[in-house]
Amino acid sequence: MLFETYPDLKEAYSLTHSLRMIFSKNTVKDAARLSVARWYNKVDDSGFKSFNVIAATLYEHYDEVLIGQLMLLQSHSMLKLRRLELL
Repeated sequence: MLFETYPDLKEAYSLTHSLRMIFSKNTVKDAARLSVARWYNKVDDSGFKSFNVIAATLYEHYDEVLIGQLMLLQSHSMLKLRRLELL
């Protein structure tokens, strides 16, 4: 009901959620790069200026952010495998 009343809030939430999902699911650098490029397009289409700051920061530090996130995801995957081996 809230999103029906405030469609801008729904779109802002969607942008936030889609960015979160990019960094929680993509473990392949090229796939993440493509997903972020699509996210940039969504931000541009949305017209929300506040997301431009986030997009510009990601653009400026893209490799550092992406590599750090991929390393984190890989370490989480390795920990899960180790737990399964111990069971």
